[in-house]
Amino acid sequence: MYIPTWIIILAIIIAIFYFRRQKINKDPAVDDDSPGAIWGEATKFKRSVMEESLLIEDYLCDERSMIEAMEMDMLRLRERYKHDSNKQIEIAQDWFDFAKAIHNLKFTKEMMDVLTEHDELESHRNNAIKINTIIQEIIKRTEGLLGEESNIKKVREVIEDKVSKEIVN
Repeated sequence: MYIPTWIIILAIIIAIFYFRRQKINKDPAVDDDSPGAIWGEATKFKRSVMEESLLIEDYLCDERSMIEAMEMDMLRLRERYKHDSNKQIEIAQDWFDFAKAIHNLKFTKEMMDVLTEHDELESHRNNAIKINTIIQEIIKRTEGLLGEESNIKKVREVIEDKVSKEIVN
């Protein structure tokens, strides 16, 4: 029985992304609910987003600028609410959820780049929509807490301007 080489290569690529994602998707609530532990897990997702991607390197500028801006905003909130332990946990959890969502969006884009079947592509598109909803909600909360000081607000406006210009052209 002959198996085409391209199928074997595609299976290896998908397996690598799958196991890499499984290794990173550790839930911090299992080990420790402290803000520091949650923050550390979020940093792992950020590092994953910042890693070079062989497949979609040219398409990650927005995600990388968003995660860097959000990290700065979260650091500002962390310092602002350093005497409120409940708020510290909320901020750390939002940072974790945001970093995980951006990581998952990167993974979804990578998968969409290598997949060819329509059903699988549609599934990943729907997943990307769900991930974007999570990202937008966390951005709204952060902007609500920081107002005009928010870095993510500025990055979001730049991205929206860029997208609207692309639609016009």
